Amino acid sequence: MAAGIDWPVTIGVLTGIVGTVTGIAGTIMALIALHRTKWVREVEMRLDLDKAIVTASHTSFALPDLLQRALDSRRAVLAAQGRGNSGAWQALNDEIHQAKAKWWQLHQAVAGLAESSDRQPLESMAATLADVHALQLDLTAMSDKDRAELLHDDETRREIARQHESRLP
Repeated sequence: MAAGIDWPVTIGVLTGIVGTVTGIAGTIMALIALHRTKWVREVEMRLDLDKAIVTASHTSFALPDLLQRALDSRRAVLAAQGRGNSGAWQALNDEIHQAKAKWWQLHQAVAGLAESSDRQPLESMAATLADVHALQLDLTAMSDKDRAELLHDDETRREIARQHESRLP
């Protein structure tokens, strides 16, 4: 047998070394991609949380004006119906007082979540986002209720005006 290089063995060793280096490089690339994916997911969650907080805050800040407009509108309707000092008037005042108290609780909760959300870890951001969405639902329900009552009051005023016009000679 001639002394020399055993080419098949040498090629097999070199292929094994190249495969090992490729495997290590692939593992490093996968770890980097995993880290970037986690970072991107955290950024997306933080953006979603910030957007939800801004939306809830906007709704919360707009609600007192809407509550006041609804109160004024309902009082005007009660006065036009001749029920200015009735039990309905007192019930309306009680309802508005309760609505303002509920609004204040929701407003404080949104403000508290806005302050605490600045540097939350990714694990707790999902729970905070769910809390903000629940608050937003409550604020939206209050807003929708008052908007619907304003529309109802407008229709009631039109009906009172029609009745008044039909009585005129």
